[in-house]
Amino acid sequence: MNMYLWGNHCARNMFTHKFKLLFFLFVIGWVGCKKTHPTPVRWYYQLQLLKEENLRALISGPPTLFVLEPFELPAEKFQALAGELKSAGHTLLCYMSIGETGTYRYYYQALGKKIIKHENAVWKGSFRVNYADPVWQSIFVSHTPEFGSSYVERMINLGCQGAYLDIVDAFWDDPKEVKKNAQIMADFVAKIKQHAVSLLPSFLLFTQNATTIYQFLEAPEAFFAAIDGIGIESAFYVGKKWFDNDYAPNMEVVGEFKTYQNHGKHVFSIEYIQGNSKIDAYFCQAQKLGVIPLVADRELTGKTSLYNPETSFCKK
Repeated sequence: MNMYLWGNHCARNMFTHKFKLLFFLFVIGWVGCKKTHPTPVRWYYQLQLLKEENLRALISGPPTLFVLEPFELPAEKFQALAGELKSAGHTLLCYMSIGETGTYRYYYQALGKKIIKHENAVWKGSFRVNYADPVWQSIFVSHTPEFGSSYVERMINLGCQGAYLDIVDAFWDDPKEVKKNAQIMADFVAKIKQHAVSLLPSFLLFTQNATTIYQFLEAPEAFFAAIDGIGIESAFYVGKKWFDNDYAPNMEVVGEFKTYQNHGKHVFSIEYIQGNSKIDAYFCQAQKLGVIPLVADRELTGKTSLYNPETSFCKK
């Protein structure tokens, strides 16, 4: 953004542009949050081993926010599932990673080498990307000869009511450039939302983790206007184990719950734990903080413990 700051005329133009962007994103955020979507009281998150018959048992339950990998099923089966969820009063967000790619993604073979960076040490076959690259961003927000319809358009055509953006926290990969990279990532998120609502005005956009990104932005309110909620992993049970760490809350992250709530955003929490007493304690904390919790396996294969908002998990 600094390249525009060489004169008063350009500075005024930048201010006008920012004001228009802020106003536009506020409006689209408000439109998207109008009660076209039922307010969820619980959520469900699955990226692997998706089978539509396993989800049908949840359809008769209370309003739920479903986060699913749309390309885990053939298109016609996913479209049918999306229609069932929507008809039953649920909300469907589809997973979309904007800071990493995978060798299994439809666009992977057409990616240039300059976009692909190092492999994820934990998730083999996933690679960090140069998310600032215009070609990478075009995959999500444009129709191009190389990649065809935008990723967002493909999701909407499958019946997704919104997107759940992962690897937003890639802006931390280079700590020396965190301020610049946070702005690049936030602008990318806003660009996705702008494109999405041009296709589906009620489109919802959630980010995962990256709770502090707004602290590095020139206009943090524009970022908050672009999103409708946030999902946060492992805020309470933090440790070196892959699964089922002990209670050791990250108080900085937990403290950010209120920031997002004060901006009118839904906050969803997920922990990778097991054991009834540990799960009940977690659900109790979530009740006190006003966030919607979920317990799942780290691989997100559908092994979940769903929250029941009508139950008190806090022992008196």
